[in-house]
Amino acid sequence: MSAPTLNIIDLLQWNLPMFNEPTVPSQIHSASDYQQPHTQKWSHEIQKHDAFIFVTPQYNWGYPAVLKNAIDYLFNEWKGKPAMLVTYGGHGGGKCASQLRQVFDGIHMVNLKTNVELSFPSRDVTKKAAFGEDIGLKDEDGTGALWDDQRPVIRQAWNELVELLSGPA
Repeated sequence: MSAPTLNIIDLLQWNLPMFNEPTVPSQIHSASDYQQPHTQKWSHEIQKHDAFIFVTPQYNWGYPAVLKNAIDYLFNEWKGKPAMLVTYGGHGGGKCASQLRQVFDGIHMVNLKTNVELSFPSRDVTKKAAFGEDIGLKDEDGTGALWDDQRPVIRQAWNELVELLSGPA
């Protein structure tokens, strides 16, 4: 198998309105059956990908509404696809990850065994992140960067994802 190709799907760029389809997504099996053009485009986008890495903050012990809305627009497009979770925040995102795993079960995605939960090491770093300031994700020499100690769990989750995409040996 060749190396997986990664594509970024930025929900800010998609700017999906709150769900506004007249039909329950689980009953729709073709993008052309959606009424709204933005839903048809969203369906085509999600169908193109074999798996997903969700990178999301934990906020107020949960995940952002924009992510739930984007997931809820579709059903069959997500079904059977692996979902890797990378959550971050002042407490690492474990509660966010737990909630999303339940949602992924509900839409029949394949949850990985390993979650990546990245904690901000201090209130100062959390505050910088909230304002979009540099928090030291990358040092010039590639060492000592924030979350370097998390590389093993990131690799473990990545390897699980690649293994699921590779299928049985």
